[in-house]
Amino acid sequence: MDPAVKNPDLKVQEPTLLPTIYESQTEDAFKPTATASEVTEARTRQTTTREASIPETPSSTTTPQVPASKDQGQVQAQVEAGKESSVPRLFSLAGKVIVVTGGARGIGLSMSESLIECGTTVHALDLLPIPSPEFDRLAASLPKGTLTYHPIDILDLPALDTLITSIADKHSGLHGLIAAAGIQHEAPALTYSAEICNRVLAVNITGVMSSAQVVARAMLAHGTPGSITLIASMSGTIANRGLPCAAYNASKAGSGLCGDADGGGAV
Repeated sequence: MDPAVKNPDLKVQEPTLLPTIYESQTEDAFKPTATASEVTEARTRQTTTREASIPETPSSTTTPQVPASKDQGQVQAQVEAGKESSVPRLFSLAGKVIVVTGGARGIGLSMSESLIECGTTVHALDLLPIPSPEFDRLAASLPKGTLTYHPIDILDLPALDTLITSIADKHSGLHGLIAAAGIQHEAPALTYSAEICNRVLAVNITGVMSSAQVVARAMLAHGTPGSITLIASMSGTIANRGLPCAAYNASKAGSGLCGDADGGGAV
């Protein structure tokens, strides 16, 4: 029943239609009731109103600008200085004392230089009566006592033991060894003499093991923890085609296995 009939005082208000761009889909889906120009104008008004109501905020993708008071060169210098000061600290060996056999030249000298860059005091041992010119140039550029040379045959075990003991006593301990002393000899297997073979095996295996022994004893005697590194070679695991050095290959395999055995608790 119509509410107006039941209650005469009740006035029924006619529904007010809001202005729309499109009519209801019940009659004709998306039937336009406005011209294209009216639609465009309405959209423009709506977009303008929305943009005006949104406050400006800095874009999250905006690249931060260096303050005017900061010189760009100064900022870059600070970044580089931070890199230079932080990286060596990761490898700092400040206050450590390490022995390097074969340290007069070659890989032994290069390793000595790297150790010194990390703050180590290095004692270099080698068979040469005097070290190479490269060694002298490096030593001359360093504070006295940073790099010391000791001519010695590492196969002379009593002399080696005496020298290592004196170095450890001087510094109240040792912190490690790099056993880089070694020799190489190339010759066809058919003519490789037993004398040379024995010499290569003696230096590269016995000399390496003896050096590790005396340094380890000195470290234990003074209670200083550290590291012992034995230099082997890829030639200890593969045969290099065209490189006739059977004794050298065998010796480097031997020095590598010495390290494996010692590191495995066989000391």
